[in-house]
Amino acid sequence: MSTAPREAQPVIGSALGVLDDWRQCAQGCRANLLIVGELAAREREDILETIQARCGLDGFHTQGPHGLLLPAHSDLIVVLDDACRLSEDEQRRFFWWVRQHHAQVTSFASTSLYDLVRAGRFMEALYYHLNTICVVLTPSASLPNPRPADR
Repeated sequence: MSTAPREAQPVIGSALGVLDDWRQCAQGCRANLLIVGELAAREREDILETIQARCGLDGFHTQGPHGLLLPAHSDLIVVLDDACRLSEDEQRRFFWWVRQHHAQVTSFASTSLYDLVRAGRFMEALYYHLNTICVVLTPSASLPNPRPADR
């Protein structure tokens, strides 16, 4: 039996589709959400505002200029602004915290966390904890151009 990490099957879409996908998947539950890809600051804030309004919880940004900040309680949505930037120590501390507090986590990652797990640079257990619902954004520039209709 292989113990190698397996990549979760993500929902693939654009930033506009993220909220609809999340709404459908998270009806009545506090599922963790991992969004992989580049987002403009406004798009990221729109997503967070929608999640906060939907859950009736405030957001708490854990990554500040002085490293990882952990809230005193879990009655909020914990936001990882770029999970890829967590140091090994921060990953361990965050994993311990979420296991103790069972908080809802919304994570953003500029690149694939799965690739970091495979390279040994991201905790496998934390990856699977963050990856309850995974949305991989596709840049609109990389989407194929629609073919014109045959005449």
